[in-house]
Amino acid sequence: MWAVLIGALGAGASGYAAAAPESAMAATAPEITVRQVSYRAASFTVKVSGSDYFRFWLEYGTTPTYGTVCCDALQQPGNYALDIAFITLEPGTTYYLRGVTRDGIGCCGTRTDGPAVTFTTKPADPPSFTPVGTAWNDDCLCVNIQGGLFAGGAPTTLRFEYGTTPALGSSTQPQATPDVDPWGATAIAYGQIRDLARSTTYYWRGVVENSAGLTRSEIAAFTTGAAPQPLPPPPSTSQPPPPLPLPTSPPATPAPLPAPEPVAVATPAATATVGPSVVKRPTIVGKLRVGARLLGRAGRWSAGTRITSVRWRGCRSGSCVILGRRATITLLARHAGMRLRFEVDARKDGRTKTTTSGWSAPVRPRR
Repeated sequence: MWAVLIGALGAGASGYAAAAPESAMAATAPEITVRQVSYRAASFTVKVSGSDYFRFWLEYGTTPTYGTVCCDALQQPGNYALDIAFITLEPGTTYYLRGVTRDGIGCCGTRTDGPAVTFTTKPADPPSFTPVGTAWNDDCLCVNIQGGLFAGGAPTTLRFEYGTTPALGSSTQPQATPDVDPWGATAIAYGQIRDLARSTTYYWRGVVENSAGLTRSEIAAFTTGAAPQPLPPPPSTSQPPPPLPLPTSPPATPAPLPAPEPVAVATPAATATVGPSVVKRPTIVGKLRVGARLLGRAGRWSAGTRITSVRWRGCRSGSCVILGRRATITLLARHAGMRLRFEVDARKDGRTKTTTSGWSAPVRPRR
């Protein structure tokens, strides 16, 4: 459990009260106002002032004896209104909180305890999953699923029930969802259903569960892609056999032979075009670290080939998603741990071909 300090602890006071005279106590008792409480988070405004240097900190816990200290900092003389938030609390729990000041820079100044404040976090609610979209992946015969996840303030798992009829019948394994938002905001969750048949309509729904309950989304449907058509074989270019000579029998009286008729010789058919072909596979250029910018190179193709589209695909723990459709991509915190692949679509002579780079190493977090 830890605290995040939103307002700066230091000079730049809000000026809510005049500074005490030097003959008075250096620091006042902190006054705490609770502003917002959610499942795993709470925010406060703390007012405190001092006519000389003083230390300020918070004590909190689940009993009146507190037990945890945070935000200990040395303050310059002045008046302060500090915005502070705790973001790793437990849902449905009562907490005790107070502010403390100590005069001077050292350890032996006068200590002043502020009044105790209590607050109770919201109990966990059942989660929910709202489908956003699906995308067929021909490489793995799977469908990638994206949806909005409300975790209800508690760790939540997500799985998918699916089948070729609305009765469903099959299920994926439950997977842990992204970190729970402490304020209860809806997050984006990704999943995947694998080993599907081609050209088949499937029905599915998301199932989410946490300590407060289990919820199923509405049943939706998608249709998987058809098998790619094989290229026709090129036509034969072999020559037809020459015509047999006309039979002749020697006449009793030699007579001039008739002029030979011209014999047609077939002209070889032009070789059929076979569409684009890859000379060198696409590559990824750049550092695989959060904050870096990567460049995808389309590779080299046969003459006359035109690049029609590119995209970045990222996979983590068997779940894949398209990250972007430009040649460059900036790696964000949500990309950490993903393996990346750069995919290129090309067209020539009316035919389309897709090729990809190899899978990269996992994206590393920012240093």
